[in-house]
Order: sequence, then structure tokens, then C-alpha cells
Amino acid sequence: MKCSLRFSFLLVLLLPIFLYAQTVTGKLVDQDGIGLAGVQLQLCSGPQIYSAASSADGSFTFTNVTEVKDQQLPAGYSVSANYPNPFNPRTRLEITLPNNGTVKVELYNQIGQKVRADIEKYFTAGNNFIDLELNGLANGFYIARINVDGRYNVIRKLMLIYGSQHLITSGGTITSQLNKPNNTYLETNLDSLAATSLIIGRKTFTSLPNFVSGTLDLGNLTIERYCQGIPTISYEGKTYHTLQIGNQCWFKENLDVGTMITGITQADSMRNNGTLEKYCYNDDTANCTIYGGLYQWNEAMQYVTDEGAKGICPTGWHVPNIADLDTLNLAVGGNGNALKEIGQGTGGGVGTNTSGFSALFAGKRNYSGGFTALGNFAVFWSSTDTSANGVNDIYLYYLYSPIYLGSQFWGDGLSVRCLKGTGTAPPAPIQQSPTDGVTNASIPAVVGWYSSNRATSYIVQVSTTNTFNTFIFNKNIGNVLSNPVHGLNTSTQYYWRVYAVNSFGTSDPSSIWSFTTVSGGGGKPCPSGATITDSRDGKVYHTVLIGTECWLKENLDIGTMIPGSQDQTSGNGIEKYCYADDPANCTTYGGLYQWDEAMQYVTTNGAQGICPTGWHLPTITESDTLGRENGPGGNELKREDQGSGLGKGTNTTGFSALLAGMRNNGNFGALGEIGGFWSSTEADADLGYGRGVVWNDNYCSLIYYYKEAGYSVRCMKY
Repeated sequence: MKCSLRFSFLLVLLLPIFLYAQTVTGKLVDQDGIGLAGVQLQLCSGPQIYSAASSADGSFTFTNVTEVKDQQLPAGYSVSANYPNPFNPRTRLEITLPNNGTVKVELYNQIGQKVRADIEKYFTAGNNFIDLELNGLANGFYIARINVDGRYNVIRKLMLIYGSQHLITSGGTITSQLNKPNNTYLETNLDSLAATSLIIGRKTFTSLPNFVSGTLDLGNLTIERYCQGIPTISYEGKTYHTLQIGNQCWFKENLDVGTMITGITQADSMRNNGTLEKYCYNDDTANCTIYGGLYQWNEAMQYVTDEGAKGICPTGWHVPNIADLDTLNLAVGGNGNALKEIGQGTGGGVGTNTSGFSALFAGKRNYSGGFTALGNFAVFWSSTDTSANGVNDIYLYYLYSPIYLGSQFWGDGLSVRCLKGTGTAPPAPIQQSPTDGVTNASIPAVVGWYSSNRATSYIVQVSTTNTFNTFIFNKNIGNVLSNPVHGLNTSTQYYWRVYAVNSFGTSDPSSIWSFTTVSGGGGKPCPSGATITDSRDGKVYHTVLIGTECWLKENLDIGTMIPGSQDQTSGNGIEKYCYADDPANCTTYGGLYQWDEAMQYVTTNGAQGICPTGWHLPTITESDTLGRENGPGGNELKREDQGSGLGKGTNTTGFSALLAGMRNNGNFGALGEIGGFWSSTEADADLGYGRGVVWNDNYCSLIYYYKEAGYSVRCMKY
């Protein structure tokens, strides 16, 4: 920070000389007059910089605001005491400069008279000196005011005594007398006041007044907290205020758009029907007015999965991704109280709202139906989908101050805050297999890569040349992380690369890798090539290779049907439910099984359960691998006749998932709407992990079900 220099004359009335401390006070407020706490302040006065911080109500105080003192000269500068001292009639000042510059000396007596003409000299960098002559002047103290390099002023006291040591003798004269001020304070020029924090960024106040009294009150200094040029936004008939936090521009209120639908029952879930829908806490529209709407993630994102998508936000704004929320977290130092509206929270969780974010404890709508936790917490969606249990969010709790960046089940109804800006294209993918230069690669070759942040699909290209002038394979294969490439010749070198894609653009290409296929062909076929026969009942199942794993292509259908009103039990052979207690539905969709029955009453991760010999229920890791390769692209798993709209199946994996519905609390439901598949991994004593696809979106979510519920089983080869 560089300050301009402008000093007034210092008049010395008596000796010794006193530099009286001066005080600058004021208050930082926002456009509503609310004090801004914890802001770092720097006051620039001449070459000096003074530091302070605003208190809880925004007030601040600078003390000891004076002209520069010798010990405050920057490094590389020095002005020595004069020598000899006392002297008669000539004395010397040694001056050191880090760069070429000008030195000016003014000489005054103790009543403020200038006693000789100013001395001004240009010096080169290094050690220099100036000789001062006071020949013919009366004994006593004199003041030398030295201006160095046009920026720094220092004062030296000189004592002239006849008979003392001297350098040489020469004449001296008294020049004109200055007007005498009526006090002994410095008139101080305040160049600027800079206010800085991660929340407000940097704001500078200039045109500050000079002062000569002991205290100067700058009054209220206003920092407008809204985003530059856009204090408010009108959207869907409502007005929202904006808020600048660091380099981010936020809505200051929770979003409240859409038509209210009831949220007391699970059946009242949001749908991709072309109408914006919202929940109001306890189905009371007054709560939407106060707290904003509550939205399931799919609705908030408007049924796309692009990280940073606009979703239900206005044009030019978006649902923040997890990196955006982390930036907000860092701006307030992880202090959730700084985000909470004053009056929200208690104990260690009392809101201070120093950020202006004004978060309200709006509670949530549970996926299972009903509302909870009004006044207890605030949870905001991100646009970042996880590969496990849900979607990233930011969470504030009424009893504690930390900010929690966690994950929420996508079916819950949470608040939405919009952030200005749009998303970006994903980064280039990083390849995984087959490794570069590998030989004896199987046919078909299965190329794989790691997930690219924000990607919603991938383009795979395979060629016989590294310039990709022609293609063996060139296709957007959806949101999968591996893909088999068919039609390859044996003993041939191929080159491949992959791009990541979302609605904001396409990434740069990955590196170019090569592989050489095996001699004579061959790959990793599933058992029996295309089918297996279950020796227990003679049923025939097709197989499908996905990545490097072999799966049954149909839902398992083994066991004796029992009514859906009964629980399955151990010791009675394998039991199954058929949807609506109709055996024809088992023929079409396979059986539905409680977790314990599917596992055959063991809890071993990776157990065979009710699968045929040599096959098993996939573990959560294996199921998660399936999801990472094909999810959140559930459409690639669903058979072509399953789902509609954004959830219409493409079955590019061959998995042929069916929306077989479920059995829950003795009843059947959701046929044609959901397809759930048990894993062999236990979540806890009551819950088992599984993976699900739905009819109206492209997700393949790893979730957990109550063990007594009935879902489908897909077996994986050991």
C-alpha cells in the first residue's frame, strides 16, 4: 500500500519537543446501517500505515496518528544525528538512500522562524552528507526538518554554542517568520482508509479530512453489501436482495418459486411435469413466505445433473456446487454463526450474521413424507451429486457454530440459495485401462477412465492412427466410466482418447494411449457365453459383461411365492413376493425379497445368498462400481421400454433393469416407477444398502432400504 505525502509545518513552542498523539474514530456499516464486525482496517497518513479492526458494532479507533519518526523510516533510509552537537557554527547530517533521490532541509529556531534558506540537493544511492551553517546566530536550540525522497520527514534538534566544536565558519541570516498556530499538534493528512476481509473483499475510502485536534470522528462509513450494480433481482413475481461475499454474489433470501404441492405423504413427490413445484413447511404457504420453498434435488436441478446447473434459479444464476459452498465456508472461517440470521440458534450456535447471508432454520421435508426440524437447522442443496448416498449440501445447526459440508438424500426437500454465474465445462478425463502401450489386450477391449468433475457424459474415440483421421469407434456413450469396443482385429495397435461433456461444453481430450490386441482374439466372456441355467429350478438367465464384471441380465426369480402381507422367514426354503401377489409379475419382473431372505440369513459382505452356485449378491463396493461406471446414468442401465422423458432407458450397458416396484409394510407399490436392487452390504441392524433407478430421471443412486422391504436381486459372478 503506497500513501501520498503532504505534511504541514511543525511549530516548536518549547523544548523538549512533544509529538502529541492523535485519534481517528469511526464506524463501518452496511447500506442498512448495520455495523460490520471483524474487518481489518489500514489508515494511510503520509508514509505511515496504521492498523485496526472493527469491533462487534462496526466501530474502530486509530491512536497515535502522527508524523513519521526517525525510527519509522523504511529499510534502506537513514538520517544520522548531527555532529558535532553542540557545534559552532557548522554541523553535518549523514544521509543514506537506497535509490537516487532528493533531500530537502529546512532550519527553524525555537519560536518558529526560518533561519536560513532551504537546502535541496540531489544524491545518488548510498552514503551522502549535508553540512548546515548557523554562523552569526544566537546560542540555543534549532530545528532541522529533513524531507527525504519527497516522502519521509524527520526532525533533528541542533544546539549552537559558541566555543564548541565546529567544521568551518561562514555567514548565516534569518529569513521571514511564519504564522504561528495556536496549538502544538500536527496537522495530519489522511490519504485513505482501506477496509479488508474475506467477506467484503477490499473497500477504500478517500477524500478524508485533515485534522489538527486530538480526535477526528469520521462518522459512519458505508460499505454497500449488495452485488455491484444489482441490489435486487425480480424473479417469478418476487424480489430478492443480493449479497456480495468475497468474490461471490448470492441471493440473500431462500428461493421461493413454484406451485405448492402437499408434502405430508410420500406419494406427493415432485415430478418432471413442466411445472415448478415446491413444498411449504407443514403445507402452510405462510412458511414459504418466511423461509422460502423446500425442494427435492431433482426439482431444484430441473432434472439435469450438470454441476453448477441453473436449475430453478433465474438466468445468469445457478445452484452452487460443493466447491462454491466450500468457498463460502472459507470466507467466514468455518463459522456457521456468521451465516445465520440474528435471532437464529442458541448457546454456542447463536447467529451473528456478520456475513449478511441471513440463513434461517427452515427445516426440511422428509422423503418419506412430513416435515421436521423447523428452527433446528438450515440445509442448502449443492449441485454436486455424490456417488454414494446422496447429494452434497451445506448444513447449519442451531446449537453449534461449525459449518458442515455433508451429503443429503436426494429425495428430501431442502432450501435453495442461488449464486450468480454459470457452470463450466468439465476437465479432461484421466485414463485408467488398458494401460498405455499394453499388449495382448482382450477383444472386445474395455477402455476405462476416472470420473471427471462435473461431467454428465463422455465421448470415446478409437482409431488405428494417433492423429485420429479415421475412427473405429467415435461415440458419446453417456455417463459411464468404461466401455467395450467391439469390431477390433487381432494383433493390431489401436489408439484411444476420451472427452468429458456437460451442458456447458466439452473438455480437452485426455492423453492419447495405445493398446495392441491379442493374437487370435479372445476376451473375457461370461459363463456359458450367453446364458446359465439355475440347477435348482431349471430357469435360464442371460449374462452380460459390464466393464470386467459378469452380471445376470434378468432379475432373479427363485422360491415359493408367499402373500405380500406376510414377512419372509428362515427355515421354509426360499420365499419370494410377486408384485400384487400375481405370479405373472414374477415371470415378467422377477421376485421381490426382503434383505434377510436374499442373504439367506447371514450378514457376510459378498455372500452367495439366494444366487445360483458361483454367483453372489454384489457388495456395496461392487454395486458402487456399477454405479460409477453407469451412474448417475441410470438410463444406460434401464431397458429401452422402461421410464420416460429424462428417465427413458437406453440400455447401452445391456443390464436391462426393470422398474419392478417394491413391497413395503405388507403392501406393493411403485411398479413402473422404481427399480431397487439389494447389495450384500449391511448399513446397520435395520438397513441394507442397495442401488435404485427411477422412471423420471437418469439416476442410479446408491441408497439404503429397510431390511423388511421387498426389492429385486441381481447376481454377480464370483
